[in-house]
Amino acid sequence: MSRKEEEMLEEISGFLHGYLKAGNVRINSFLSKTNLNISNLQQLLMIRFLLLKETKNFAKRLPFLLKNFKTTTATRKETNIGEVRGEIDWAETTKSRLVRNHKDRTIFSTNESIRSYDIPENLVLKELLGILYRLLFHDSYLKGFEKAAWFAEW
Repeated sequence: MSRKEEEMLEEISGFLHGYLKAGNVRINSFLSKTNLNISNLQQLLMIRFLLLKETKNFAKRLPFLLKNFKTTTATRKETNIGEVRGEIDWAETTKSRLVRNHKDRTIFSTNESIRSYDIPENLVLKELLGILYRLLFHDSYLKGFEKAAWFAEW
């Protein structure tokens, strides 16, 4: 690595943790040393993100990913009056009726299966889709590039 690359890495390494936590970084001191004409690093990072091969491949695989959405299933035991949700647990139903009112035939204990989509993998997918949607459809800076050749893929 050259001396200049080492200096650049040393300068920005202190900001990496803050960038990963907050999602943005201010490295004006670094940019002033490079003499580059970059007015907004965040906009440059957005364009770079869209141009990444991994991002484009992800967007192409998206229909398959959404068809194979992962879920978790949990069973919840409940005692309901007047309604049945899920599989009836007759042993628990009998006990519940004896405890509350043995003549009440509207008391049921059930095992209800609950499907949850809030697993970490899906939450990351949801956040990434939100970022892509905001960038492609609501970012006024990127609207200026809609006619550019590199933006045509999106």
